[in-house]
Amino acid sequence: MLADPPYRRHGDADDAARARQAEEARTIQAFHDQGDHRGNAAFFLSGFGLPPEAVDEMLASPGGEMMIDSARALAYDYALVGDGLIPDALAA
Repeated sequence: MLADPPYRRHGDADDAARARQAEEARTIQAFHDQGDHRGNAAFFLSGFGLPPEAVDEMLASPGGEMMIDSARALAYDYALVGDGLIPDALAA
């Protein structure tokens, strides 16, 4: 299903999008390797433009523990998405 993964459309900035995705994947993997799932969740949520205070509040909320636990899968998710661009051959 191509509706759920956070793929980006191809365009003039494909190289920049690939570089950004690779940097995010490295950061996600580093948090994962350190066992810092809260840090991973905070990094991921900040990617939506949330200020640090809002991220901290979300992670301290009753649902925050579930978000932190779910962050264990982020490295795997990023590996599956690859370069972050829509896989045209698969989509066809």
